[in-house]
Amino acid sequence: MVSEVTSCCQKRLNPDPGYRNSMHDVEQYLLTCRELCRFCSQNGWIDNDTLRFEILQQDKHFVLVNVEFEELLMEGAGCLAGRVSCYGQIRLCLDESGRIVRSEIA
Repeated sequence: MVSEVTSCCQKRLNPDPGYRNSMHDVEQYLLTCRELCRFCSQNGWIDNDTLRFEILQQDKHFVLVNVEFEELLMEGAGCLAGRVSCYGQIRLCLDESGRIVRSEIA
């Protein structure tokens, strides 16, 4: 969930009414994209409940996002062994109608 971040970034996300993506679109994309795994340092799992993001910059071609989450470290038996804080920046590339079509590590 990103409710704390949503309110502070809403104005920056849609500076032009022509943009069709929304905070919900960005959140849904981040919850399912594989690129965030590159920020994991221990080959663990991303804890989606800890995912937080902030829109740093946007234009009609991309959205630059600062991302933070916790990586879950598991033991061989499937028990939680620990958590590691992870963070980084990801660039969401938009098509001509403002939909997210791909992402890359910034």
